[in-house]
Amino acid sequence: MSKSLNPEKALIWRIIHRDNLEWILQHGVYASSSEYKSDDWVSIGSEELIDKRSKKEVPIAPGGMLSDYVPFYFTPFSPMLYNIKTGRGGVVQRNNDEIIILVSSLYDVNEAGLNYVYTDSHAYSALANYYSDLNSIRTIDWDGFYPDFTDTSKTRHNMPIRSVHDQTKKVQPRV
Repeated sequence: MSKSLNPEKALIWRIIHRDNLEWILQHGVYASSSEYKSDDWVSIGSEELIDKRSKKEVPIAPGGMLSDYVPFYFTPFSPMLYNIKTGRGGVVQRNNDEIIILVSSLYDVNEAGLNYVYTDSHAYSALANYYSDLNSIRTIDWDGFYPDFTDTSKTRHNMPIRSVHDQTKKVQPRV
């Protein structure tokens, strides 16, 4: 198990475009469904996936749609980061110098009193289990986070999505 990727730290990672950093530092991180948005926001990742989040219900409290949550990963080695780097899956390819990875901890989110959910696999999977407290943090397959995205049997474990409901201004991300 990685020294950083473990339930004791429960680090959460968010990929952003560098042009969004100043706005985030001034205003916080908001869900895609929020009306509070930057006019100059540079979207990265799969537009199709971003759109699908508005149609996927979160089956546990506080409920809503996935687009009502700010998505995070428990690993910096997410398949989406790979897609952004390579252009795989029709994702706009970005150079490393355009990408910033914010990191915080699910413990920090919890301490700030923010609502959140996390899953033990990709949130769209019928096999995904949803959790909304830290009591289930050890259900995550922490040893299953692999930076090898050519083996699709491993990528399901890289895709658990941790989502913070609406707005995360209360939590200062580490850049």
